[in-house]
Amino acid sequence: MSEEKKNYQVNNENEIVDLDVMMNEPVPFAKFNGKVYSIKALTIEESRKYGKSMLLGPPVYTVVDDKARKAFIECFDSHVFDGDGNPVKFEDIERKWPDKAIELFTKAILRISG
Repeated sequence: MSEEKKNYQVNNENEIVDLDVMMNEPVPFAKFNGKVYSIKALTIEESRKYGKSMLLGPPVYTVVDDKARKAFIECFDSHVFDGDGNPVKFEDIERKWPDKAIELFTKAILRISG
């Protein structure tokens, strides 16, 4: 595995995926208010579970529809970590992070998982 964790580049389609990502190690994906947040890839089972509820497009669709919202929050809560490796709960950031963070999370998790 690599010695240094690099920020995950969501929009670089030609980037080779780091083995840490494939080994399901959290990798940095976002920074907000000076704190770095990491994300880990979905397992095959989780991809099947969350695949239909991880919507690309306007973030509002993800949090307005009750079924999509519930699945999104469950996925977020189990795949986002703070700088110390502690899980980040959606309810703790929901009123602080901009809605663009939903889109960033969705793109990042689908990219590293697929």
